[in-house]
Amino acid sequence: MVFKVFKIRGNYMKLINISIIFVILTRIVIAGTENELTFQEFRKKFINNCIEINEGIANPMMEVDESGIYIIDKKNCTIYVFDKKDGKEINVIGKRGEGPGEFLYISKLHFNNDFIFVSSPPKLSIFSKDGKLLDEKRTQLISFGGGYIPFGENYLYRRYLEDLTGKSYSIYLSYILLNKNLEEIKTIFKTPYSKHIAKNRIKRPFLVFHECRNDIIYKDRLYIGNTELGFYIAVFDINGNKIYEINKKYEKISVDSSLKNKIMKYIKSTDPQRIFLSRREVIFPEFFPAFVNFFIYRDKIFVFKYGKPSDKGLDEVVLLDLKGHILGQKKIPLGPICEKLQNNDLISFYKGEIYFLYVNDENISICKLSLDKLYNYYFWRG
Repeated sequence: MVFKVFKIRGNYMKLINISIIFVILTRIVIAGTENELTFQEFRKKFINNCIEINEGIANPMMEVDESGIYIIDKKNCTIYVFDKKDGKEINVIGKRGEGPGEFLYISKLHFNNDFIFVSSPPKLSIFSKDGKLLDEKRTQLISFGGGYIPFGENYLYRRYLEDLTGKSYSIYLSYILLNKNLEEIKTIFKTPYSKHIAKNRIKRPFLVFHECRNDIIYKDRLYIGNTELGFYIAVFDINGNKIYEINKKYEKISVDSSLKNKIMKYIKSTDPQRIFLSRREVIFPEFFPAFVNFFIYRDKIFVFKYGKPSDKGLDEVVLLDLKGHILGQKKIPLGPICEKLQNNDLISFYKGEIYFLYVNDENISICKLSLDKLYNYYFWRG
């Protein structure tokens, strides 16, 4: 969760991440066994090759592939492409507008072969990697925050819907299979309603430690993780048929009152937060989600989870095979990284590396975590 205070390209900008700052202030990792590192040691060992981008980009979102780091300026509807080695700007794609190659907003960006797919429902724009507009498609399906995902010869459409009626605030997410002309074939998955009781009917809810809803296409299969259903991942074939489910037992971890009080104390500590909260109602879940996020690499599923209070600040990574059998579980000092993984707009996964986008006062920093290094240190060593 982030507070968007003031951000303009080339000028002052700032994001305040409640969860990350809170964890830094309250969770202390105490090294004990030989393989147990402090967060500072973990960061030094595993988080490296950070680069800085000397640009102010409003309300950023990030994706990464072999051609570079793509940062979307959601306010100005522009995509900036940066070199992965030195952070230099190498291309600019799109701008705000209603013409060809222009957007009123950008919800998602995907890559497939040598093409860039930019979702701006009801429009899908297809560019070459050098930024040339090749095609645009339109559909009647509109959902802010949703997007079109290339899936074989078809597309998946991720549709978010909110329900602010009644006494509860609800969000649900559907995955719809579309043909190459963006015509609906069928709905293949729909989350249950996420209900959070809102006492104030005027203020918009601000959810802390939200549920994981993520999707990954790996070897022509779609993996949808949804912690509304627990430790749950559904697997679909290229035609949108469910093949199997991964549904593991897990221990629920309560979000206790002391934790809530510390978070509320922090987010009321400065004027920007207080202004933001005057328009929002903070809602805490009863329990942490079953997992924070998951990634698939080398035929293994890496599942990142919050640790228990008794774990002395350590979080957990669960390693599964593609069928969901547990290959290992390790306590790892992820610290603020665990909360960073909640926000899919500010992370991107490419060839075994998780890229993290950090927004500072005057620039953007991008760091990465190697799953190869993580696996070799914690799981291969046993």
